[in-house]
Amino acid sequence: GLNLLRLILTSLFISPGCTTILSHNLDRWKGVRSRAQSDYKKAEQLYERALSIREQTLPPRHPDLGQSLNNLALVYKMEGKYEQAELLYKKALMVWEEALGPNDPNVATVLENMAELYRELGEKDKATELDNRARKIRQGLGQR
Repeated sequence: GLNLLRLILTSLFISPGCTTILSHNLDRWKGVRSRAQSDYKKAEQLYERALSIREQTLPPRHPDLGQSLNNLALVYKMEGKYEQAELLYKKALMVWEEALGPNDPNVATVLENMAELYRELGEKDKATELDNRARKIRQGLGQR
C-alpha cells in the first residue's frame, strides 16, 4: 500500500512521461495480484502491456525493462509457454548483466527462475549449472 503510493508519487514528480509511468505501475501491480490469484491470462495481458510501455519509454538496457521481462517470463512458465518464457528470461539476463553487472542479485534471481524452467523441462544439467552460478552470486553478496 504505502510503498505503491510512494512509487506512484515518485513517478509523477520525477518522470516527464508521468501518465505512461503511472499506467505501467498500475498494470504491473494488477499483474502481480492476478498472478497471485492464479489468473494467469489476465496477468499475462497486464505484464505484456507493462513491458510494451517500458520498451517504449526506457532505454533498451534499463534495469526496469529486465524486471518486466522476468515478470512476463514467470507467467509464461506458469501457463506452460516454455519457449516464450526461456526467451524472455534470456533477455532479462542480458539486460540485467549489462545494466547492473554479472554479480547483481537480479541476475541471481533470473538464473534461479531459468533453472526452475529447465527443471520442469527435464534439463537437469542446465538447471544445476544455473543454480550453481546463482548460488555463487548470492554467496558473494552474503545472501542465502
